[in-house]
Amino acid sequence: MAKDPAIDLKKITTKWETPNSYGNYKYPPEKSGVYAVVATDLNLDSDCYGDRELVYIGSTSNLKTRYVGHEVLKVLRAMFPINHVAFYFFETTNYKNYEKRLIKKLEPRINCHVN
Repeated sequence: MAKDPAIDLKKITTKWETPNSYGNYKYPPEKSGVYAVVATDLNLDSDCYGDRELVYIGSTSNLKTRYVGHEVLKVLRAMFPINHVAFYFFETTNYKNYEKRLIKKLEPRINCHVN
């Protein structure tokens, strides 16, 4: 099993891989893992990003398929039209247990309403 690189939002957005960035860019593979959906307020008066909010944590046996067709991403992009919604992921075979630990610790907005 891979080493656990994150259990906080800053590490998720800087250490996990994402198709939404140049720095840690990677397209989601056809492998199992956990993923985080992060909404970022855009400051329209400058080139800066505003506050980031972890809104959802999920897990899947196929990260690529989940990224391409995830309903939560579509709903969030409609809910937060001015915000940037990003998908971050971490490959692991222990994805179900890791997802539960992350949800319990970080309490993302959407997971807390569902669980």
